[in-house]
Amino acid sequence: MGAGYPHIIFRFTESEIHARMSRTGSDFWTAYVGYLDHWKAALTKAGVYHRIQLYKIADEPAVHPEIFVDQAFLDRYVAEFEARFVGKKSIISFAGTMQHPLDRILPPKALDIILMDPYFLAAGDTTPCDDEQIRQFLYEDSPHSPVGWALKFNKPIIVAGDAMLRETTPPRTCYVTGTLNALADDPRVAGLVWFVYDRSFVEGPLRGAANAPAFVERVRRASVALP
Repeated sequence: MGAGYPHIIFRFTESEIHARMSRTGSDFWTAYVGYLDHWKAALTKAGVYHRIQLYKIADEPAVHPEIFVDQAFLDRYVAEFEARFVGKKSIISFAGTMQHPLDRILPPKALDIILMDPYFLAAGDTTPCDDEQIRQFLYEDSPHSPVGWALKFNKPIIVAGDAMLRETTPPRTCYVTGTLNALADDPRVAGLVWFVYDRSFVEGPLRGAANAPAFVERVRRASVALP
């Protein structure tokens, strides 16, 4: 919270809900409600609940049928959050795969904000640097999560910009600024977040952006220039 950005997004973790189910022997909804009540109380006790307006409550439901079994399940998932975190904004990230298409589960009507994860997975020296190529990828060509898909739901959109390192190589600066340029003039896009930051994140050749402090600073400088 001391990183200097004006907005804080608190992320729920679905695996913690399942761990609560195992500990208590309860069904999913009892565990989920207990999880929500726990975090609301904990954030209030820590004196930060009033500062956090945005909550990412689920991650890519189309890709996780073992958790988000159908549309009715996701609709209730959002409704339970809205009933307890009154006045706060719910966010769900959306992406799909060949096996689990993006349209398998759609954003519930009660959801406040759609987060799209386009994923640039090219090597650092082959990521597009032309603004129009970047825009085309973000909006239309991303095989996982095109921003254009989200536009039909008439909700504010946040885009997750890929900041992961490939081994030790971060995305090029022109990709960062090109992403900002592609999104800055679109009133339908409410914001941009960069992932994955954690220094401890390792997944194959991918590393968290915090392992390259100079790159993180470049992202920060570019972001504060966003109109």
